[in-house]
Amino acid sequence: MRGNKVYKRRMVEDDLLVNYKDDSELDYEDDYHSHSHKNLMEDEEYYRARAVYSRDKYFKGEVKRSDNVLEYGCGLGQNIYLLDNAYGYDISKFALMKAKEYIKILPKLEGLKSGYFCMKGRINFDVVFSRHMLEHSENPPEDLKKMAGVLRPGGKLILVLPMERHWKVPLSMSQNQHLYAWNFQTINNLLIKNGFQPVSNKVLRASGYKKLLWLRMISDKAYYLGLYLAALWSKSREMKIVAIKI
Repeated sequence: MRGNKVYKRRMVEDDLLVNYKDDSELDYEDDYHSHSHKNLMEDEEYYRARAVYSRDKYFKGEVKRSDNVLEYGCGLGQNIYLLDNAYGYDISKFALMKAKEYIKILPKLEGLKSGYFCMKGRINFDVVFSRHMLEHSENPPEDLKKMAGVLRPGGKLILVLPMERHWKVPLSMSQNQHLYAWNFQTINNLLIKNGFQPVSNKVLRASGYKKLLWLRMISDKAYYLGLYLAALWSKSREMKIVAIKI
């Protein structure tokens, strides 16, 4: 990747990566989302397809209908769009401005110092979900502590992280701005050191969400099979980690 040449990414997203001449131009506001999440912002059918995928692959069997859920790093909100009692939190004002068209948002997390978050008489969330956020964090342990702070005792944390492959890379900041790459052992270690007990590790395979959207006209099952086969070809994988707050 050189200059301003644009490449398709053979990973779990349908993003574009752009090399900027000036790394100071990179941020998590309209610049980042307009490049990395353009399809989610412009295609309602695609947004809903990603919401259905998240419901089926990330939450099914993990989240009860009565659970109140917080997505930490919600981006544009597609992951929790179809959940009944879900709220989104993100550091990006641009993302929250867009996400509030679809989901309920929390502009601030109150009560972190005491370890409690009060919402309509209920103390703490039953589930905290975070997808493709921790690799961007400058301080992952601190973010995990914040997640623990808004979870009830015995509450569930669901993390989804990319399993990245790095071959030849540019000597400059990439558009995705990943600062960490994880494997199951390292993330399990970090969770244990920050108040969680991992209970499951699972590999998920999906790629080509946008290009294979036409398969949804047949069925969601056909769409998921297409995503799985595309991921086998492109060697795209995600890690899904479920942990319980001790």
